[in-house]
Amino acid sequence: RGMHMNKALCYLKLEQWEKCILAVNKALDFGGDEGKCKYRRGMCHVKLGDSTAARQDLERAKELNPADAAIAKMLKEVDKLDKKQEGKAKATFQKMFG
Repeated sequence: RGMHMNKALCYLKLEQWEKCILAVNKALDFGGDEGKCKYRRGMCHVKLGDSTAARQDLERAKELNPADAAIAKMLKEVDKLDKKQEGKAKATFQKMFG
């Protein structure tokens, strides 16, 4: 489990988001620290633009580690991502139905 967490951290630092997600999933399969795993996977989902998956992982991480400021900060990033995606969707619909 520790090996997969270390791999996930390396992939995170190398900005290899998909590989990081796979390593985190393996770590969870082997009983890795769920809070840390969910946080790292949530960060990757943010970087990949998947706010739904990011929010799900980060909310769980926050339940497990409520005092962690890094989790709260990343949840704010998810809020920004949601607003950005809503703006893009609105612009697209205005062009289509304008």
